[in-house]
Amino acid sequence: MSHLTDVNIDKIQNLYAFLKDQGDEEQKEKVLDLYEKLIHEELIIGFAGHFSAGKSTLINTLLENDLLPSSPIPTSANIVRLKTGDPYTLVHFQDGTVVQYDDDIDLETIKALCKDGEKITGLEISQPGQSLPSHVSIVDTPGVDSTNDADRLITESSLHLMDYMYYVMDYNHVQSEVNLMFLLEMQRRQTPFSVVINQVDKHVERELSFEAYQKSIRNAFEKWGIEPEEVYFTSLRNYSLPFNQLQSLKENFHSLFSTFQLEKHAETQLEWMAEEAVMNYSDHVEDEMAELREEKEGWEKKIDQSPFHVTELENQQILHEKAEADFQERVSQFISNAYLMPSALREYAEAYLESVQPDFKVGFLFTQKKTEEERLAREQAFYTKLRESVEKNLSWPLRERMIQLMEHYSVSDERLLEKVQKETFQYPKERLYALVERGASVTGSYVLRYTDDLSKDIQKETRRFIQEWKQLFLQSIAANQQEMVENHKEVFEAAEKKQELDKQLEDLNEKIKEYRSNLEEYLKGESSKENTIRIRDAWEKRKENVVCRSADEIPSLTSIVEEEELDSRPDSSQGSGSSIEQALQRADETLKNIQSIEGTKRLYSQLKKKRNRLDDRHFTIALFGAFSAGKSSFANALLGDLVLPVSPNPTTATINKISPSTAERPDRTIDAYIKTESEMLEDLSSILGDLHLSAPTLEGVHAKTKKLKEKDWQVLGHKQHSFLRAFIDGYPNMKQNLGKRIDVSWDDFSLYVSKEEKSCFIESMELFYDCPWTNAGVTLVDTPGADSVNARHTDVSFEYIKDSDAVLFVTYYNHPFSHADQTFLKQLGRVKDSFSLDKMFFLVNAADLASSDEERKQVESYVRGQLNEFQIRHPKLFSISSLQALDEKMEGTDLESGMQAFEESFRSFLHEDLAQMMIHAIDEDIKSIRQVLENFIAASQLSEQERQEEIEKSKQEQHHTSEILEKSFDQGTESAIHNKADKQVHFVHERMMLNFNDLFKRHFNPATIQNQGDTKAALKVAQKELLDELSFEMLQEVKAVCVRMERFLDQLVSQTKERIESDLYKIRPTLQLSRIEEGTYPLPILSGKVDIGEKEKAGLLKLFRNPKAFFERNEKEEMRDSMSSIISPELEVQLETLESLVIEHYTKLWQRKYAECMNIWKEDASDHFTQLQSHLERPENTQELEEILSQIPKF
Repeated sequence: MSHLTDVNIDKIQNLYAFLKDQGDEEQKEKVLDLYEKLIHEELIIGFAGHFSAGKSTLINTLLENDLLPSSPIPTSANIVRLKTGDPYTLVHFQDGTVVQYDDDIDLETIKALCKDGEKITGLEISQPGQSLPSHVSIVDTPGVDSTNDADRLITESSLHLMDYMYYVMDYNHVQSEVNLMFLLEMQRRQTPFSVVINQVDKHVERELSFEAYQKSIRNAFEKWGIEPEEVYFTSLRNYSLPFNQLQSLKENFHSLFSTFQLEKHAETQLEWMAEEAVMNYSDHVEDEMAELREEKEGWEKKIDQSPFHVTELENQQILHEKAEADFQERVSQFISNAYLMPSALREYAEAYLESVQPDFKVGFLFTQKKTEEERLAREQAFYTKLRESVEKNLSWPLRERMIQLMEHYSVSDERLLEKVQKETFQYPKERLYALVERGASVTGSYVLRYTDDLSKDIQKETRRFIQEWKQLFLQSIAANQQEMVENHKEVFEAAEKKQELDKQLEDLNEKIKEYRSNLEEYLKGESSKENTIRIRDAWEKRKENVVCRSADEIPSLTSIVEEEELDSRPDSSQGSGSSIEQALQRADETLKNIQSIEGTKRLYSQLKKKRNRLDDRHFTIALFGAFSAGKSSFANALLGDLVLPVSPNPTTATINKISPSTAERPDRTIDAYIKTESEMLEDLSSILGDLHLSAPTLEGVHAKTKKLKEKDWQVLGHKQHSFLRAFIDGYPNMKQNLGKRIDVSWDDFSLYVSKEEKSCFIESMELFYDCPWTNAGVTLVDTPGADSVNARHTDVSFEYIKDSDAVLFVTYYNHPFSHADQTFLKQLGRVKDSFSLDKMFFLVNAADLASSDEERKQVESYVRGQLNEFQIRHPKLFSISSLQALDEKMEGTDLESGMQAFEESFRSFLHEDLAQMMIHAIDEDIKSIRQVLENFIAASQLSEQERQEEIEKSKQEQHHTSEILEKSFDQGTESAIHNKADKQVHFVHERMMLNFNDLFKRHFNPATIQNQGDTKAALKVAQKELLDELSFEMLQEVKAVCVRMERFLDQLVSQTKERIESDLYKIRPTLQLSRIEEGTYPLPILSGKVDIGEKEKAGLLKLFRNPKAFFERNEKEEMRDSMSSIISPELEVQLETLESLVIEHYTKLWQRKYAECMNIWKEDASDHFTQLQSHLERPENTQELEEILSQIPKF
């Protein structure tokens, strides 16, 4: 119990009681776990890492007991806890039941239990005689990068008890972002850990020295700020490797048993549990918020389908209040500002005041009468001048302002207009005397006071006068508003519902803040006796709820180990409509037979072009995949030679094209296209902005950046750091080649591909290479790795996804679909429906690692299941070994690499599936030729009179056809383009703002905002990187919109053709228009940046006081919500700009496309009638035509 005292028992008991009262069952059970762990003074050592890195095998090796299952796909589907003691197996079932099976259980049953993630959440296995002290437990977890989110949640749910962690990585995937981010999370939790880089037996010294490999690992950790206690390189297959540190790992593992300080780490664990409780509550509320957002989206769709914009409806809802405020501001407030008493008028006022003094007299004779007359004269003069001033300085401006206000609100009420224009304000003359202060002497100061009082009185009376204006004005506004609401009732109801939902969402955010505040207050207090009893009772109840059974009562586990049986090979012969050879033969026969027939020249030329295109095909194949998935080695296997460099470190830093050789560019010629100076400056611009540097030339940039001090680099992100370092190192050697195409020798090729000090200057590289595939017209494009940590690796060219003929996606056998793979597949999912063919091929590389055919099928089944979650059904999936495939081609052996099956299917796709569209076009032309010949034969069989009648008829039809084709058939299409783009971009904004919360969490977390050093600088970096990522996502989303717009243009072409053919059918049913193939359209040049002003940035940063307050209280949520409200309108502005660009771009493309299509269709019509009339005037020999027709292929 000493440890409980050390870690403050009050906090544990208070936290448990608070969570119980709040109904957070999951989190309170974690607190109870910690309580129980500390009572037993138990040390827990955890093993985590990405699946199939060898965690379970490593544990088996360290414990010298083959207890845990291992496989290339996730096997530990639940938490497995191992300890030494009396034999028992404690099973935690999904329904909450806990069963303890006493005595020994056979090994296969234990392994089956470990795999059963459907029914079981955790296992505790105790066996006597293991190499563990009684106070030590080992925890094995599912892979952190499994595509099964439940697996990752299970892993993360076990971290609260881990005192020390060994993070196990595959040799090929150390620099995967998933690994590095998870280790940052461990540092954030302050859980001590070591890294184990396993499977180093994969290392090939001739490709890369082990020393260089180790250095690259150290550099990656340093760049990411990851500080493991130790890094071990191990192999569990080959113990004799000189760099195998398994023995050192064993020694470190055993040393923890006696040296680890439990009490020191327990306080950290408790603090983290409290923070997790807040996050759990926030997630719980987020579920409710997601439902509200979904409902809100439904109402917003209704608004979107209306003629109104959201802001218009919101303005309409507050129109009355706004109109009243505007009246107050623009009319009423003006009265107070009106200058009514100029100096000249004050002189009249002074004269008047003198005249009303008791001792005022005029003359010596008849003074009373003269005095009264003078008084009246002065009063009238003052009043007249006063009225002139009021009219000029108050009444006229008021009328103008009121009329302007009426025009602004479209108010046309005649009564109001008449009152404003004709009725004038009359200030009562008697008020002049009423405001005179009795007994006051006429002094300069009193005159000023009197005129001021008079001005205020006039203003007061004027306000009373314009009350009727206001009343009529607001009545008119209300009437207009009511009419608008009645005419568009459903839309205004939707707007009202949206407002209600916005308020509910705001209330839920307040609940999260309140929860955090209550928890913090609860933890501060002293623990009560009641809280002590509650946690002890819960612990006792937990022990009582364990059901004890014998080992023979374990339920049947047959279903657990069964694997889904799926066909592991896609059908490579789906049966295309017609082969290329047959189509070429049909075209050749047709061309040979019609070449001498008059009137078929255009048809002949058209068919000839299509025939030649089919015979001389070229294909662009894009190769994608995570780095170290084996893309380059697969490309080598496909090409049949060691063409591209291969390494477990990220190598493909440029886009590499392998193209067919030409006379000008013979075999093994390599072109490197170097960026221009302006392109390099553009690439460096964001980095220079972060460094507050500027220079007009690269020479200047290089001179300034090479002088940077260590602290200057801290503001840069990892990718920026890597790129700038490469620029500094490479510029002296590369500057003379900027903007040029340079020849690269075969021996130097790998340097330009893998060395970033060269590759960062490369725009692209093209290798001209002879092999069966390139000779067949294939250009292979090897792209950067999908999840590389280097900046250029993740900048995958969108155009290759869009425009390539096929996409090959390579993943690694014992590591299929990392998190970055999923991200890429989601991006592909944005545009996949726009592809006219299923052009995706999935390759599971390194299948030679399979221990059996059954294991390979297991992996394939797993991958198929994952692809299905991305809506990719019936994928073309192949397990291959690029290593074996290359040996097969180079040595002529058959190692069952799986490459042959892939190549057969791929060849069929290229030469059959892709060709079908061209074949269909050729066959359509042949059908048209048959129709023309049949028309010619029919014309030849007519009598002279019938031919003359038919000629006259055809001329009339031609005239009518010409008239029809001069009509405009694209009416409404530009509006349709506008509406399509507008709707697509609207949903982009909605999606991006819905995802903003996740984006904020990714950039603002304890791993990025370190509790040391310059936290303000770290905040600025996080803020900038968030805005940069938001900008990147915005452009990616709009690119996806562009692909949909391209297909929309093709739909418009088809719809236009159908409308025209419908009209022409009424004139001549046999007249057919050419089918227009799908267009290849250029993307618009998209640019844009979501940014906020420096004042707003500074304001947001003020919400941060210190890391503890920021992450443990509600400051983070306040910053997120504030930032979201600032960013949303800015994002909308950027999207509106991009939308305008997209609309303008695709409207111009449509106008061009429409004009091209109309010209083609006009030629079709002209040729049809010209041919018909020609043969009616000069009929051909019927027998010869029938003989030629018999030679033309039928369908």
